[in-house]
This record gives sequence, structure tokens and C-alpha cells, in this order.
Amino acid sequence: MRVIQVNTGVRGGGATNASWRLHEELKRRNIDSRLWSGMAEHVEGDDIACIGTHPLSRKVAWRVVRPMGLTYLEIFSTFRLGSHPWLDDETVVHLHNLHGGYFNYMALPLVLRGRTSIITLHDMWAFTGHCVYSGDCERWRQGCGKCPYPETYPAIDYDNTRLVKILKRFAFGMCKLVVTAPSLWLTKLARQSHLGRFPVHHIPNGIDLTVFRPHEKAAARRELGLPVDKKILLWAASSTLDTRKGADLLPEIADSLPPDLRDSTVLVVFGGGTQNLQDMINMKVHSFGEVSSESKHALLYSAADVLVFPSRSDNLPFVPLEALGCALPAVGFDVGGVPELIVDGVTGLLVPAFDKTAFVNAVGRMLEDEAMRSRMSANARELAEKKYAISLMADGFLTHYEKALTGE
Repeated sequence: MRVIQVNTGVRGGGATNASWRLHEELKRRNIDSRLWSGMAEHVEGDDIACIGTHPLSRKVAWRVVRPMGLTYLEIFSTFRLGSHPWLDDETVVHLHNLHGGYFNYMALPLVLRGRTSIITLHDMWAFTGHCVYSGDCERWRQGCGKCPYPETYPAIDYDNTRLVKILKRFAFGMCKLVVTAPSLWLTKLARQSHLGRFPVHHIPNGIDLTVFRPHEKAAARRELGLPVDKKILLWAASSTLDTRKGADLLPEIADSLPPDLRDSTVLVVFGGGTQNLQDMINMKVHSFGEVSSESKHALLYSAADVLVFPSRSDNLPFVPLEALGCALPAVGFDVGGVPELIVDGVTGLLVPAFDKTAFVNAVGRMLEDEAMRSRMSANARELAEKKYAISLMADGFLTHYEKALTGE
């Protein structure tokens, strides 16, 4: 069996980390796993192929297609993938994110050539007219058009979302697919969308629980140079520029804490752009910038008392998932798949979506109640071991790979 995973990049964001971790686990099991990546120009390996080419013809076509709101249809190189030497009768194609400027979804029927393939949804893009998360908009259920949020990623210059929705329905409908989603929330939406014509299964993201494990808190703080006599809040994301992750809410959260609690607490942050947060937040901030080492991630989670996760929309995000593995309780909004990780009263506190006052109150409760944090820490690790080990994720996909090869 050979598995080709298709994704925007190799590592970095949630979706790319999901496919990379699955890739590593499959290789550990001696399965021939390979990656087609849109942005792998600087990654070496015989099992990685960069497919995100940008020839002159695409640049010319982009000038025509973008003003029409037909994002990604200018990418002609995708149509050549159907003759790629990695494809044979023993190959399963596993699609992940198809947005990001490297893949033309209209090429799917030609690339897959009737083979049963797997697609994992990391957001809503596959069944909307352009956006990855629709927020409070339900127009994807009626076929889109009159988009209220054309500026959201991937932004469009012209509202042709109804046509794009029709084109996606056609392109995906011409394929034989098994649809999976990491969260129960997105699994439900997929079944209600045009992808509901296919089998839709729930397979949660997985992490290596030997890496994401609890470290002794004081020791972790000493190794990281963090104060051992303060309470620590933690926030992390790929970038502060992604407003969906709520970095812009951190100053208000800090300002709203009682002064004595704010003075006895520090905020630890990591991710792109976090070096600029100290000037914005009325609290001592320790920024670690971009951290690529997963073992250092685990130290940071272990050093903290509470994860603050004010994400406005999400699927099954890795930050609170990795925090579970490191026994770190969290506070988050009740959006998307977040409640599957931050289980209210069990692994953290969940507050109504976008209720900033309730969020601040929940953070205060967590910081002041050590017994509650201790109980939730134990629950967090237990939930991670029960549902989110990388081995469980791989087992789930291997079942579908084998069925795909036999035509079941």
C-alpha cells in the first residue's frame, strides 16, 4: 500500500501538522507514505513532492480569474498530477486542505481517475462558496451568493460564490470519496452539505503522547527561565495576524482581571508575531516567538497553569489538544469543535461564544482555584489518552485506506 497525502504545506499550521504527524506514524508502521505539498520547495526528502508551481501562464490566468471571484481555477499544473509516477493501483490518495493557492479543485476527477480517495476536512471550505469558516452565515446551505464576508480568507474581489459552490459540487461529485472530519461539529456539517452524498466519518486528530506529556511544573519553568512564584496564563497560535485565534482579545482580558490577580500572573505566548504583544498588554508578557520544537511546546504547556483559547471559530485545534496531552486545563469559547477538547467543568471552562466578560470571569476562577485546576489537569491527560493518541488516528485512516483499495 502507498498513501499520498495532499496538503498546502508540510508543517506549520493545524492541517499541515495533522498530515505530517499521520505521515510519520504511517512510516513508523512501514507503510509507504508520501506527501504532495503546495509549499515544500525547501523541504528535502524522496517522499515529498512540491506541486505548487507558479509558471507565467498561471500569472496571466490569475489576472483574469481573480477579478471574477474564481479563486484557484488559474492553477493548470494540478491537471498533470493524474499521470504522476507515484500513482498506481496500490495507491490511496488522501486529500487534506485544497485551498492555499496550489491546487485546482476542478482537476479532481482527472487526478483521482475513479479511484476511491479519502478527504479530511480541516475547515468548511470544501462545501462553501469561498470561505473556510462561515461564522454566523448559513448561506452555504442554500448555495451561497450575496456573500456577507467576501474579505475573509480566502478573500474574493467579486462575489461569484454561487457559481463556485456549483463548481465544487460538480467537481467533488464526479469523484469517489470517503469524507472524514476531526471534530463531531464538522462531521455534522459535512453530512448536511453536498458532501453528504458520500460516507462521512469522524476521525479525531492525534498527537504523540510520549512527546506531549506533563513535565514537573517548577522544573519546566526553570528550564524556560519563567518565574516559579507566579501564576502563568498561556496563549499560542501560528500567528497573531490570524484574528480568528483571538490574539486581539488578550489586552482586554488582561485589563479586566482584578488588579491583584493581574499583578500575580504572567502571560506566556508563542507563535508568529507574539514578540509585539508586550506593548499591547497590561501584564508581564514572556514571548517565545515561533517555536518549532514539539518538545519545547510540551515544556511551555507544562509550565503554565491555564491555557487561554479565545478562538472565534475552529475545527479540532491542536493548541488545546496538545495542552490536553500536557495536562493543562483551558478556558475557551463554545465554538466549533472546541467543546470536544475543553469539556466544561471537566478539562476546563467553556463560556458562551464571544462573551468576553464570561471569559474573563472563567480565567479568574481557574487562576484562583488550585484544587479545580488540579482535578481538570488529571482529566485532561485522561481524555488525551482515551481519544487523541496518534495511534488511534492512524488506525482509523488505515481502515479506510484498506477499504478504498478493495473497492468496498
